[in-house]
Amino acid sequence: MQHATQFYIDGQWVDPVAPADQTQPATLDVIDPSTANAFAKISLGSAADVDRAVAAAKRAFAAYSETTIEQRIDLLQVILDVYRKRRACTTSARPNSVNATPLALRTTSGACRSASSSRIALVTAAGESPRERVSAVSACCGCRACC
Repeated sequence: MQHATQFYIDGQWVDPVAPADQTQPATLDVIDPSTANAFAKISLGSAADVDRAVAAAKRAFAAYSETTIEQRIDLLQVILDVYRKRRACTTSARPNSVNATPLALRTTSGACRSASSSRIALVTAAGESPRERVSAVSACCGCRACC
C-alpha cells in the first residue's frame, strides 16, 4: 500500500498537524473501485495545515506579484515542459482507481487534459484566446481529448 501522508508546503514536504482533539493526524484509505481494496493512505488536512499553507502562499505572493507577464508565461511553460517529460511516469503512477479506467485510456486522456489546462493557462496569461494560440503551444499526443 502506498502512503502519501505529507503535504508540500512552503517548498518542502511536511508532516500534517494533528487537530487539537486528536493525538495523530487523520488519514483516509483510498479505495480502488475495481477491487474494493485500499491501495493508498493519504493524510487529511487540519485547520492548522490550511493555515500553514495559506501563510506560505501569502509569503510567496509578495515576490510573485512583482513578476512580469512574460516571466509568468515562462514559468508556466517550464511547468508544462516538465509535465510533458514526466507524463508516462505520472500516468502509470495512478493506479486503476480513477473510475477503474484501463491504463491505455488514462495515458491519453487524463494526462492530456492536464496538459491542456496548462496550455489554456499559458494562452490566457499571454492575453490571447485559446483558439489563437493552441497550435503554438500544443502538446497533444493525438488523443483529441485535449485539443
